Amino acid sequence: MQPVLIDTDPGTDDVLAIIMALNSPDLDVVGITTVGGNAKLTHTTNTALRLLTYLRRPDIPIAKGASSPLDGKFVYAYQYHGRDGLSVPLPTTDLKPRSRSAYDLIIASARKNRNNLVVVALGPLTNIAK
Repeated sequence: MQPVLIDTDPGTDDVLAIIMALNSPDLDVVGITTVGGNAKLTHTTNTALRLLTYLRRPDIPIAKGASSPLDGKFVYAYQYHGRDGLSVPLPTTDLKPRSRSAYDLIIASARKNRNNLVVVALGPLTNIAK
């Protein structure tokens, strides 16, 4: 299986991509990093945590990344993705993001997987740039 880390600003589109990746027999999702984009970082991180709770995958680490771009500011898409960044209701969760940053999780995952890690960047590329 191919180890992948998903870097995301989960709104409806990214949630579907995460579900597909988690159900692929060819992929091993080793982590999820969040970034502001479709919604504020607080909302995108909460969506990822609630999604993994719903899918019963608390084993996958989630780390928060950039809340703003390197230059300028995000234009959020709440009109498309709902007031909390997702228009589909998900259960509440007690899951918390890992204490390490998104950048640290990306680097640690690459080292652990002997540089065979594929980063699937679904959101703004701020975490990757950092």
